[in-house]
Amino acid sequence: MERPTSAGQRLAPIGATQGQSSDADAESIADKYFVCTECLIGGHVQSFIELFYLTHLTQQSAASIENQKASNEISSGTLHFLKQILTRAENSQRSGDLLAVVDSYKALAEHYEAEDDHRTALYFTEKCLEVSKLCGDKRAEVEANRLLGFCHEHLGNAELSLKHHEVQRDIARSLADSEEILDANRHLIDAYKSAAEQCERQGQYEKAVALHEQCMESSRASGDDLSAGLAYFQLGRTYKLLGDTAKSLEHYNMYLQLCKNIDDKVGEGQACSALASAHEAAGEASKAVSFLEIFYELSQMTGELASQEEACTRLGKIFFQSQDYNNSVRYFEKAFEMARSLGDQKSIGTARINLGIARAHAKLSSYLKVANGNLPALLKWKNRRTPFDV
Repeated sequence: MERPTSAGQRLAPIGATQGQSSDADAESIADKYFVCTECLIGGHVQSFIELFYLTHLTQQSAASIENQKASNEISSGTLHFLKQILTRAENSQRSGDLLAVVDSYKALAEHYEAEDDHRTALYFTEKCLEVSKLCGDKRAEVEANRLLGFCHEHLGNAELSLKHHEVQRDIARSLADSEEILDANRHLIDAYKSAAEQCERQGQYEKAVALHEQCMESSRASGDDLSAGLAYFQLGRTYKLLGDTAKSLEHYNMYLQLCKNIDDKVGEGQACSALASAHEAAGEASKAVSFLEIFYELSQMTGELASQEEACTRLGKIFFQSQDYNNSVRYFEKAFEMARSLGDQKSIGTARINLGIARAHAKLSSYLKVANGNLPALLKWKNRRTPFDV
């Protein structure tokens, strides 16, 4: 097992002078020397080794202010706390009280987790798990795996976090501990979701589907309808990426139904938007229009202007492509008004262009009628910019 590469490090105070920093460093070194020596005098060799690593390895901080180097400063109180817990763990191990050893390592892991030093917390949590297995305490194993899941989650190790929460759940099942099973499933919801999203970013869509399905199972097991619904939605999206329109529509519809059951209007709108995209990709423009109109109505109910603008813009484009220019103008006008209400200049510019093109096509036949039937009137209008009446 690797030792932690950083622990107990603090930056010198921003306003400290060079002399103050040197004095503080000298005092910190003296404290560490004294406490480490105490471990050796007391016969705690293993505690001395652990304490030495925890207090003497420097941590180079990429985010250090004005390129300051990380210092080895550590408070006297923390030094004595570490010494107390480490020597207690060593004494307990000598006496064969392995559960007390687990408790000591857990206290150290929680200390470093609270300090946001997740690597050191991971080191001591792994020791917790190791000793828990030696003493055959399944409940301690459950707790150690739960903590390891958290550590790996904070370190961005999605798959390892998932692995430990699965072990937490499986051991809890063997103990028939319903509360621990529920707790594990709640953590697995986020773990499966994170792992699935990571697979999608890597283009591993089949693997992402399996993880989303496991996320859905954990959501059901924990009674979390909202998370189950989101799993349906994500499955629909992943199947769409795989090109399986039928499966995509199936899961989007499941998400829609679940949102209706729990009266989630925002979720219903999201489902209708996704269903419209899937039907449009399948060449089913009329169904896409139906779902977009529902999406627009739901967005009005929830007061979401951005969703209203999105729905109207998409409806305007579909009607434009089908050469229904009057309806295209109607929805592009609404989209333009929504963009103005939101105050987004980029969206306003895009909406103005869409509306202008749609209006031009809507008046094209009348324009051509005038151009073909009364060319002098057209030239007069062009020269004087008088209103164009049709």
